[in-house]
Amino acid sequence: MPKTKKILRLIVLILALAIALSSQDSGWKATDDTPGDDIPAADREDSGNPAGPYEISRVIDGDTISVTIEGKVENVRLIGIDSPEISSPYASAECYGQEASAAAKEKLKDQKIYLESDPVSGDRDRYGRLLRYVILADKTNFDEWMIAEGNAREYTYDGQHYGYRDRFRSAEETAKTEKKGLWGPACANR
Repeated sequence: MPKTKKILRLIVLILALAIALSSQDSGWKATDDTPGDDIPAADREDSGNPAGPYEISRVIDGDTISVTIEGKVENVRLIGIDSPEISSPYASAECYGQEASAAAKEKLKDQKIYLESDPVSGDRDRYGRLLRYVILADKTNFDEWMIAEGNAREYTYDGQHYGYRDRFRSAEETAKTEKKGLWGPACANR
């Protein structure tokens, strides 16, 4: 009889643990108002949790923005893209930098955005900027849009295979083929 009680206690313990684990909240659940709800959670390509919506304080250039989060302005470096530089004290202007920056400002004008992390990229870069994907209210991945329109290159930092890398590389190949933005005639001889 004691052996049967031990087995029964073990079964009860396993069931209690299974129930406890299955009832935990994962933090983010897709709803009609949240980006990514058209993709079942098990099939989502991203590995972060979209948070927001947030207001954009400023578009710094094509791959960096400032966002107000809980009353604090945070600089955000977009994961997986590198847009041409605009003239600044830190870098000289590159071909299509002004156009890429203008496209980002226009697309993000009056937008509320969601920020999505990626565990491969980490939380912040060496300059203290948040590393995030920007997801628009209509579920557009802004980072991917910038690449697809020829406003940015796909950028893989230190060989990291971030969540959207394959999609971003495909978008870049299409932009090159269609000679969009920085892949077009304006930068052909530079």
